[in-house]
Amino acid sequence: MLKPPNSMDLPKPGSLFSSKSNFKLSMQLSRFFPSKTHIPISITLLFLFGPLQTAHSESLEDVLITAYNNSSLLQGNDYLVAIQEEQITQTSAGSKPTLALDLSSNYQAHSSSSMSNNDNSLGGRVELSSQYPLFDFGANELAVDIEEINKQVVLLNRTQIEHTVLLNAANAYLDVLKAYNLLELEKNNLNSLESQLEAAKNRYELGNISRTELSLVESRFTAAMGNVKTRDGQVEIAREIFNLAVGKYPDNLSATYFDVEIPIDIASALELANQNNPALLQAKLEVTIAQQQRELVSIQTSRPPINLSGSASTNLNLREFNETPKNNLTIGIRTSIPLYSGGRLSSALRQSEQRLQKARIDLRHEAKLQENEI
Repeated sequence: MLKPPNSMDLPKPGSLFSSKSNFKLSMQLSRFFPSKTHIPISITLLFLFGPLQTAHSESLEDVLITAYNNSSLLQGNDYLVAIQEEQITQTSAGSKPTLALDLSSNYQAHSSSSMSNNDNSLGGRVELSSQYPLFDFGANELAVDIEEINKQVVLLNRTQIEHTVLLNAANAYLDVLKAYNLLELEKNNLNSLESQLEAAKNRYELGNISRTELSLVESRFTAAMGNVKTRDGQVEIAREIFNLAVGKYPDNLSATYFDVEIPIDIASALELANQNNPALLQAKLEVTIAQQQRELVSIQTSRPPINLSGSASTNLNLREFNETPKNNLTIGIRTSIPLYSGGRLSSALRQSEQRLQKARIDLRHEAKLQENEI
């Protein structure tokens, strides 16, 4: 059975093609093909057809690098990583002091019935306030840890996208080679049938064969012409799919032979999937996140934070500038204990427990899927 690994070496965005040597290492099967996709049969076509010897030909490595660099999915996912990093920064700010400057002005109109006149005033207030979290029972640190794990989930999701992009590019590369070779095969067959047709016509003129026999040869030649047209259409389709997967049309592709390292037995394959499979690692991280979120909710609902607050303010009379301002300085410790919230806190606890149970079920389901795939 698949078991959680002791440690996870998560890839960084763009690290898969940081150099050509790293790229060649990434050609291992466990890193190249997504876990939920069987190895396509078309990969064997690379060994069935001879290499296309052309000048300045593109190898499979060149195609994969181009697809990686042109992928809009990967470019968009880089922003998701940056967004999550900003979320970590925002959450970390919860343990730091805050400082705010408040400015206000007010106008008051007083009516005196005895004096039959109005006593109006125009005032202003300037206040500098600060708050510092003294003790939150580890809630903010736990929240930061959760966001750090969420970043790992985003990176694993990016790895899955990398695998999908590379697999689509490899399949498109092989399909183009297949289409061109099948087209060449049909053309050779057409040339052979054309020679047979010419020979059959000569024999018919000499009376060696009947009209029926000549018609059979002509029908085979006509069918071969149709097959060439069909194969030519398949080449165009393969080229369009290649352009969609790689970001450019194929140009002088060459069949490249490479060695793929695969596990020697099922046990080794299961262990490899347990260590490297992004979907499985992501499911494990989701369980960890759910566990920490349950703990965070428990802290937030039962142990309110204790904050140190202070402020310095001055009140000004904007009509009498010679009047001495009224200054005020306050400092204190503040906490808020929830007495009744209409069941919201207990509901939040139950919700966090239900999320944890769902994450565990998803992990078992994902592990079973990977085991069945292998």
